[in-house]
Amino acid sequence: MSKPPVQRSEVLRISDLLIRFLQSGQMYARTTSYAGGLSPGALRATIRLAAGGPAMVGDIATSLGVSASWASRAVDELVRAGLADRVRSEVDRRVVDVRLTARATQWIDEVVATHGAIVARALSSLDADERAAVCRFLDDLVSGYADEEPSNNGHTAAAHTPPAAGTSR
Repeated sequence: MSKPPVQRSEVLRISDLLIRFLQSGQMYARTTSYAGGLSPGALRATIRLAAGGPAMVGDIATSLGVSASWASRAVDELVRAGLADRVRSEVDRRVVDVRLTARATQWIDEVVATHGAIVARALSSLDADERAAVCRFLDDLVSGYADEEPSNNGHTAAAHTPPAAGTSR
């Protein structure tokens, strides 16, 4: 069965919702105030470690779909903030795992209690298949933006700027 074409009104509605979400800034502002102003990269690494447990920097990079140097910078930031430690493996001393500290675990519990409740409430009306579809949609959306060329595929910034009042393109 083929999927119906995406309507312009649907794109505009989703775009409006995303802009409203980003403008509110509540989730990020609250989260960073708990974390002392961590970058989004460090926040993503924290979430990865909270969800998956201790890991090597390379494993963090792979699971987040980023470079090892990106993941290493995020881990450095977590270590400086006192939210993670680098610990040598007792099995193989060449291996260094990154582990969240007790402070990080407490912070994650606070974040989950506040933001997790908001997300859970929003997802509660959806069945498992619909929740999976939401995750796929958001993943595809983020991937689409990540895949964009810095030059906006040859378009200039002006191409995305609304025309001044009383003018047209």
